[in-house]
Amino acid sequence: MSVPSVSVIISVFGQLQYTKRCLAQLEETLAGELDYEVLIIDDASKDGTVEFLKDLGEGYRVFFNEENQGFAKNNNLVSEALTRSLSTVAKTLTSVFACPRRV
Repeated sequence: MSVPSVSVIISVFGQLQYTKRCLAQLEETLAGELDYEVLIIDDASKDGTVEFLKDLGEGYRVFFNEENQGFAKNNNLVSEALTRSLSTVAKTLTSVFACPRRV
C-alpha cells in the first residue's frame, strides 16, 4: 500500500445529506490531483448514515461507534488508523499552521 499524501478524517453524527455532499466535494476536488485517504468515523448515527457508509466503495476506511463518543474522541480513535505516520501528520499540521496569513 502506498502512503497517501493527505489523510482526511471525517467525524459523522447524523446529517446524512451533509456527509454525502462532503464526500462528493472531496472526490470532485481531489481525484487525480494527489494521493489521499478518507477515514470516516460514525458516532452512532440513527438517520441512515450507517447504512450509507457501509455501502461506500473502495477508497474509504469507515469506523463505527456503538454509542456517541464525541468529536474529539472520534478524531483520536481514527488517527490511530492513519496510514501515514503521526510524525508526518504533526509535521504537516505544523507547516499548515505556520504559513503566513494572506490578506
